[in-house]
Amino acid sequence: MKMNFYKVRKWGGIFINGFFPVFFFFVGILYLDLMVAIVLMFLGVLAGAMVSNRLTKHAFNEMMEGAGLLTLTLDSSGLIIPFITSYNKPPYIHGHLMGKETDGIYNRDLVYYLSDPKHAKHFSIEDEEGNLHTFLELPNEEEKTDHVFSFGAFPTFIFNKNIDSYLSKDSLSTFEKDVFTKQHALYILKKTEDLTHSVRDFARYIVEQTKPRGLGLFGNPWIKWIIIGGLVILLMILLGPTLMDVFTGTVSSSGGILPSGGPIS
Repeated sequence: MKMNFYKVRKWGGIFINGFFPVFFFFVGILYLDLMVAIVLMFLGVLAGAMVSNRLTKHAFNEMMEGAGLLTLTLDSSGLIIPFITSYNKPPYIHGHLMGKETDGIYNRDLVYYLSDPKHAKHFSIEDEEGNLHTFLELPNEEEKTDHVFSFGAFPTFIFNKNIDSYLSKDSLSTFEKDVFTKQHALYILKKTEDLTHSVRDFARYIVEQTKPRGLGLFGNPWIKWIIIGGLVILLMILLGPTLMDVFTGTVSSSGGILPSGGPIS
């Protein structure tokens, strides 16, 4: 299982927050007096709180504490980085991203709303073979409406690092229209290619069916040979006896003729 470094920092901060006061108190009581030890204990509490807060510092925690508005980066790099943008000097907004300042002018169209995270509903179903399958249950339309318009939603900005500017809803609308047009153009092109292949195969089949196939049954070579064989057999049946009689009569006639010189004595 992959280690979650935020959990490590959180529990490390909790440990330090409890360890510093005890450590400072024992140092004071061992080497100094009781009053100094008590003062050092409170200093340890303050130092532990500062170190713990530093270890668990995160843009989402700052958003919850009201330090500013949460800002998410959105660009072609595919890396979404959260940071805090302040609105202390209207109408200007100011933030820090990876050591670089981000400035802009507040506009109502720049504000998005991030709903508070909730636990997903999931359930498991066992199939006939005994395998267990887990499914995620998506919210219905009523739950979606309540979730979107809930009072727990947090105002959020979206920032693009490449153009160094905050993105408004109009800019995302233009982006959506462009992507929608390109994606549907590619989809229609693909469907046209598939239709072309289907029409080509259908036209080839029609052309094959409409080709001339000879004179009726004689267009098939097997039919020709069967008919020729049948005619030969029919001729043999009709003319066979006559031919046999002719050849038999000739042989009989030749056998009955006496040789010249008279009868044999």
